[in-house]
Amino acid sequence: MKYLLLLLALLLLASSPAGAQALRPAARPDSLTMPLASAPAASDTVAALHRLFAAKRKNNKRSLAGTAGVAAIGGVVLGTAPPGFIISEQAGLGIAIIAFVSFPAFVVEAVMAMEYNKKNEQRAIDSYQAHQLSRHLTRQLKARYFR
Repeated sequence: MKYLLLLLALLLLASSPAGAQALRPAARPDSLTMPLASAPAASDTVAALHRLFAAKRKNNKRSLAGTAGVAAIGGVVLGTAPPGFIISEQAGLGIAIIAFVSFPAFVVEAVMAMEYNKKNEQRAIDSYQAHQLSRHLTRQLKARYFR
């Protein structure tokens, strides 16, 4: 009985009309109705370079926000330290957070921002089109950027 109901349900589904996409009528190549290509499509590698640089810029913004948060924590720790002639341990901790964690991270992020800016992206695309893409960028182009 179970198989009979399953068979009936399958036959019912098979007999229903199916929706499909309608095909466009093919136009002759010399026809005026044939769509013209407005511009040549960018190659996969150029699109991957765009994605690589955009991803690096996006990650840089995220890490910049995190570093600003760490610097703010250091500022709060430093600001809530009790006033006094001798630097307290709490003030020393705030200074250490700002000087040894936040400042070097800001420097690294500034270098990354300069390396992956729009100007360098255009240079990389131009060098790719001249078949001279640097090994550094070639190694960074992973499969995820070609999707």
